[in-house]
Amino acid sequence: MSLLFLGPAESNLLPFLREQKEAVIQVSDPISADLLEKHPIEFIVSYGFRHIIREPFLSEFAGRIINLHISLLPWNRGADPNFWSFVNQTPHGVSIHQVDQGVDTGPILLQEEVKLDEDGTLRPTYRTLQERSESLFQKNYKGLREQSIEPRPQVGLGSEHRAAEKLPYIDGFEDIWLDLPIAQLLREVRDRGE
Repeated sequence: MSLLFLGPAESNLLPFLREQKEAVIQVSDPISADLLEKHPIEFIVSYGFRHIIREPFLSEFAGRIINLHISLLPWNRGADPNFWSFVNQTPHGVSIHQVDQGVDTGPILLQEEVKLDEDGTLRPTYRTLQERSESLFQKNYKGLREQSIEPRPQVGLGSEHRAAEKLPYIDGFEDIWLDLPIAQLLREVRDRGE
């Protein structure tokens, strides 16, 4: 049986998964029925995957598709969660959850709140969240893989964002927004939102 990894080929999780003696198939494009017919997939891990997983895969792999998300769900579901956690002053953190029909709405398996330095730029905070997410996954891999971690529903309304929502706030500095001081970025966002 194989594990399907949905995400970029350069992901830090791929070497770890292969060290676990997993037969790993990596895909960054939308999944197709062909792929599942060719490979007997047992478990799916999504991390940095830019596509929505839809039926019939959700039903066929119910409870066996997990996603690593760099926010403290239910806050900042969807795109650019770290950006929105600073803009909306919501908690920072990482979550590993089961995938369902919604965008980052599935039951939580693991979470960790993360304190971030607001004196620098966004780039190192993204890196910190990615490292914490990967570490949380690696430390708990056996329980995740064996499905022995009890899922719990997300509590509260939280928030959700689409990629296009960020664009008006970074217009004119699209190429450097990750490297602007966070205080300056937040001033820009506040000024443009008024």
